[in-house]
Amino acid sequence: NDPEPGYAPFARVVTGLDVVQRIFAGYGETSGGGMRGGRQDAMFDGGNRYLDANFPKLDQLVRVEIIVAGRNGANL
Repeated sequence: NDPEPGYAPFARVVTGLDVVQRIFAGYGETSGGGMRGGRQDAMFDGGNRYLDANFPKLDQLVRVEIIVAGRNGANL
């Protein structure tokens, strides 16, 4: 039940939900500069250096663990 249709869930938080709840939301799609704003070329060209310089509060995923789902998505 996604409150904002159009976004696909990409993870399940197992521990550390308090950290997820502190993610900075000020750079979201409504800011006009997101992927839907059609201004992604500078990000693709500059990579992390561009993001660090222009979005100092941007949160980053630095570690993820991929868990392969069992039969019928049992591990999801």
